[in-house]
Amino acid sequence: MLFPLLLACLETGLNPATDEPAPGSTAESTDSVPTDTAPIPEDTAGTTTGTTVPDTAPDLVVSPDPITFAADQTDPIPVTLSNIGNGPLEVFDVLLQGADAARFAHTGGAVLLDPGASAAFDLFFDPDACQGFGADLVVYSDDPDEIQVVVDVVAEEPTSCGPEDLWCPTGLDTVLRVDQATNTLLSTISLPAGVTASSGVAVDDVSAWIAGSSSDASGLAQIDKLTEAVTWHGFGGGITAVTLDETHVWAGSGEDRTLYRLDKLTGSVEDQLALPEGTIQGLDVAGDHLWVTIFQSGTEYPYEGRLAKLDKTTLAELGSVTFEGYPDVYIGSTTLAHYPTGVLAWGDHVWVAVSNEDLVWQLDADTLALVTLVDATSRPVALTRDASHLYTGHKHGAATAKIEPDGTVVSATPVSEYLNNVSVGVDHLWLVQQQGGLARLDKGSMAVLESYQTYGETWHHDVHVLGDMTGHVYWERYLRE
Repeated sequence: MLFPLLLACLETGLNPATDEPAPGSTAESTDSVPTDTAPIPEDTAGTTTGTTVPDTAPDLVVSPDPITFAADQTDPIPVTLSNIGNGPLEVFDVLLQGADAARFAHTGGAVLLDPGASAAFDLFFDPDACQGFGADLVVYSDDPDEIQVVVDVVAEEPTSCGPEDLWCPTGLDTVLRVDQATNTLLSTISLPAGVTASSGVAVDDVSAWIAGSSSDASGLAQIDKLTEAVTWHGFGGGITAVTLDETHVWAGSGEDRTLYRLDKLTGSVEDQLALPEGTIQGLDVAGDHLWVTIFQSGTEYPYEGRLAKLDKTTLAELGSVTFEGYPDVYIGSTTLAHYPTGVLAWGDHVWVAVSNEDLVWQLDADTLALVTLVDATSRPVALTRDASHLYTGHKHGAATAKIEPDGTVVSATPVSEYLNNVSVGVDHLWLVQQQGGLARLDKGSMAVLESYQTYGETWHHDVHVLGDMTGHVYWERYLRE
């Protein structure tokens, strides 16, 4: 679609000069036609058409328009710039703009085009397993009618999505890699000496990032998906949640109350934000924003939950929602109120699992206004999604729910164990259970295929987290007597 910059134009016509007869003359007046202007004929309708002035202006056309990539397309799309005008055209620059511009790349640039000439360049797309993308291709030129031509660039959202493999921290010094298509254990990856896999997973096309801890510091273990080589990045204390985008990884601490932003290429901490209070429970990133669920001191009750919307680059807080309400959860003799855990940004909305309220809150991502309360029942703690549905994992009731984008609960399925997390694959839904196993469900029918699997490993009972390609993770430390 073109969005031209409209220029104010003044259209003028040439009128013949007329000499009036001299005063007192008996001669009839005659029209005097300037020597450099042709007479204007009158058409049969009585309107003047004038002589066509030669058009020497250039005219830029960009094709195709719009530009659409298939969900898994890796081949570039050729883009052609054509001058269909009558004068030479100068293209000054070609840019990609918009929130998802980093997903696309091109080889275009400045070029001179004679009338009738064309030039082509390639536009590339970096596919993602679980969402669609959009950007604007903007071409600047000296076309007098359109000094900038804007073309919509769209990468279609896949009909199914999910990780190739499941990455399962054991709570010990290993990470399990499970083939989600065959449901078999591919490998058991050992972490560096003294490092324990703990409480968060985020996976991209290159690496799996696993939260962990050592005697010196907590941090992230970066596992190369091709070689399974492990690099340890120690930087903080008690990492509880991890998410990522194309260029950065964010890690939240429940121990030192700090949010960290890491460069994906180097693994180094670029920036950090210390919270005045509270512990980070969940993270998700979408577009320009980072979403954080926080458990902190309350006003009505000793503790309460909060959702914060941050600028993902500056870490500046742009808005927040406080979850206040009735208390019905206890740790010892301490009363808790509205405990937000999992968070997931999807389209124009952000979803928050509020575990002790039995609800999933759907909020407007722009205004943070409440859109709807989804009665998910049984303490929802974890959220994930595919291209068409939201899925929940529940702490109590040992259940999972499948939810439409409008908040309608399609189905709720009981499983055998309390759940820590949930992840969605191409055909299956995976549930991490409190006692350390995985349950596998058919994603379409939500039928339980395997209710409990450990893949021959004994898992630590405190924390076990399953991550997926979109980085939606949840951490829960179960307190034992």
